[in-house]
Amino acid sequence: ASETLTGHEGLVRAVAIAHLDGRPVAVTGDGGGAIRIWDLSTGRPHRQPLTGHTGWVNAVAIAHLDGRPVAVTGGGGAIRIWDLTTGNSTAPPLSVPGAVHALATAATGPGGGISLVIAGTGLAHVTLTV
Repeated sequence: ASETLTGHEGLVRAVAIAHLDGRPVAVTGDGGGAIRIWDLSTGRPHRQPLTGHTGWVNAVAIAHLDGRPVAVTGGGGAIRIWDLTTGNSTAPPLSVPGAVHALATAATGPGGGISLVIAGTGLAHVTLTV
């Protein structure tokens, strides 16, 4: 069975799947800069949209920090990291030159870091400690 998730105000340009509180969720980003977390069991939003990007959200990737799921989002020349449990940003935005078109993540270990590979106006590798 399929279901349409309604709530974005523009094109959805990015999506990633995670588990939050034991339930499957989709994390989506749109052209207006909004990030939505959807409970895939119910088809409803898990919380209010996460805001902070000033333009398109072109990329979403999922990682885990200290056992908590986080979404790394990119667009409009910035990378943001969101704690999916609280909906809060975990660190100030990371400015990057040009547009972000794709992200890949990996946890770097128990010290709380995330390793990012960012594709956009070139390719960059960044290790963040949050």
